[in-house]
Amino acid sequence: MILDPFRRRGVGLVALSSFGRSGTSFFMQILRASGVTVPGGFPFEERTAQVSLLHWLRRALTEPGTETPPTGPFGRARLNNAVCQCSLFDGAESYEDLLSIESGLADSIAAAARPGNRWLGEKFIGFDLLRLMRAFDATDIVLPVFLLRDPRAVFLSVKRFNARRGYASFTDNGDDARLFDTICRFEEQQLEERARLGGMICRYEALIAPDERNTALKSLLEALRADTASTSITGIWKTVDSGRSELAHHMTSAPGAGTAEDAHASVFATQSRRLGTLGYAA
Repeated sequence: MILDPFRRRGVGLVALSSFGRSGTSFFMQILRASGVTVPGGFPFEERTAQVSLLHWLRRALTEPGTETPPTGPFGRARLNNAVCQCSLFDGAESYEDLLSIESGLADSIAAAARPGNRWLGEKFIGFDLLRLMRAFDATDIVLPVFLLRDPRAVFLSVKRFNARRGYASFTDNGDDARLFDTICRFEEQQLEERARLGGMICRYEALIAPDERNTALKSLLEALRADTASTSITGIWKTVDSGRSELAHHMTSAPGAGTAEDAHASVFATQSRRLGTLGYAA
């Protein structure tokens, strides 16, 4: 099964779930600085384990001889609305190149199996792939991490990101009420999935607040089963902070406030009760 290579090496998979513009790339920097193997470069969009799972499922569910072997590109795979990419498979020229999916993960898993580094981290899209992974996970190889951020700040970051780059991404079709409802609904589902699948909740605000971030980082390290007594939390933050210039180009805002938030106050006011349920004061 697709998790067998992880099991044999004693390596875990950190599965990060968040809505776009929630500080996901920043969190991946924290994971990397904490010793987790994060494939690819910034903004860390490589999803090797997820693409491997989808190819493995397709092979496992196909009767021999009943389907014409598909052609590439094999570096992309889809499940419902989630499209995952993995540059590792871009060079595959035929489906036969993928018959041993486990070997596709070998390099990343070997890197994660170094002494003191027992995790591989990936951003997960939506919830379907995460549910599938956990369904095959009998020994808690997968650690789901649900990253939440104030939906108002996410909303503002989405609007600024799209305006700056000329995009209409993150379901932003101009209907602000619908966009904000989508963000709130996603975070509500994160809490539901955490109750169902296990794992941990991380809040972006705690990771950037000077008086809270050490505690938040310690909780993450404990979930990673790291030796917090011998781990330099200061050293981790120093490594993360050294990559701020790279992150600044990708980010669009700090937690929203001021005129930008005031302009959307009426939209936010309609969901004040939901904000409270999510842990954010209206």
